[in-house]
Amino acid sequence: MFEEPRENPLPLTEEYPYMLNTGRGSVGQWHTQSRTREVQFIEDAVAREAYLYMHPADARAKGICENDKVMVHSANGQEAGFCVRISDQVGEGELYAPIHYIECNKLTPSIYDPYSKEPSYKSTPVWFEKEDGPGEKTSERGADTTGSKGGNGHVQD
Repeated sequence: MFEEPRENPLPLTEEYPYMLNTGRGSVGQWHTQSRTREVQFIEDAVAREAYLYMHPADARAKGICENDKVMVHSANGQEAGFCVRISDQVGEGELYAPIHYIECNKLTPSIYDPYSKEPSYKSTPVWFEKEDGPGEKTSERGADTTGSKGGNGHVQD
């Protein structure tokens, strides 16, 4: 059976201008690591903290450096913290996070394939803010949001 490709049910918007893509983090990681975490040499080689890849141009534009922490907000109303790894292996306007961390999967939408009934864990629109320190955040627009958040967590202009 052939069916024409469908439009993304959650396209990028002005409010959520970045696409978070997900997938395998390394050849040693499988699914939620429920089995591979038991193998010591894999455990030693795998990051214990959730991370994502960001394009160098996006990082520069937002004042983000390697290993900075960001809070990512998804269109489904969830947020999660990640350590940033800068890489030109992802496109501008895109972030990539391994599926092996709950932080990644909680951001993806509750949309299911009509045939297989598998969840759509592959991508979702997001925005992010740099975590500068305790209680201080910089929005994806680059402005300090300490004490100036509106109802949706964005800077009030």
